[in-house]
Amino acid sequence: MSEILRYEIKMVCEAHMLGQVRSWVRMHPACLREAYPLRQINNIYFDTPDRSSYWGNMMGVGERRKIRLRWYGEDYSQATKPVLELKYKKNQLGGKQNIKLKDTVLDLQRPWVDIMAELTGLIAPHGWFGQVFHEVQIPLLINSYHREYFVTPDEKVRVTLDFNIKLFDQRVGSRPNWERPLPYYPYMAIEIKADQGYEEELQAVSTLFPLRWSRHSKYVMGVLGGFEAV
Repeated sequence: MSEILRYEIKMVCEAHMLGQVRSWVRMHPACLREAYPLRQINNIYFDTPDRSSYWGNMMGVGERRKIRLRWYGEDYSQATKPVLELKYKKNQLGGKQNIKLKDTVLDLQRPWVDIMAELTGLIAPHGWFGQVFHEVQIPLLINSYHREYFVTPDEKVRVTLDFNIKLFDQRVGSRPNWERPLPYYPYMAIEIKADQGYEEELQAVSTLFPLRWSRHSKYVMGVLGGFEAV
């Protein structure tokens, strides 16, 4: 299990601005370069029965956390080499601890009760992480999106562009829902990240993107969309 501490700035704009945002990246005086090839990211978000992660973000609670299962690729039927992540935040400084299930191929065509039982067994040897996961036994949302990765030459600041965002409500149904996405999500997200200690470098890169900072959360937006669609 590993831990990452970092600052993160988020910006949101309409999805049709992707070309313009890419232009900002190419022309940025920080000389951003591609750090990793484009890939699809998939996440399952878990929450407590009273949706504490969701409400913590909505209310702007200074200290909050969320748990998700993440994997890469365009196969929705199974999660290959998934990573279980615990993300927590205290104001702008965030942390992430994860368990890499490197030898796992999780079958997502089964009922949720079977999926959750397998995950619980895989996580059990990891002590307190298993206890935290036990508290969030409700799969509330699945999302997927494409991500492009950029980094400064000294690799102190990272910029990602998330687009083609799809959201799938999981509140109804005994199996994962990949067939009925929520209505089209008309936005894309820009995330600018730097490890603790590089706040000045983060500010220098972020101020040249002509967009407002946002508390944007794909998880919260997905839950909101689900509530509105019902």
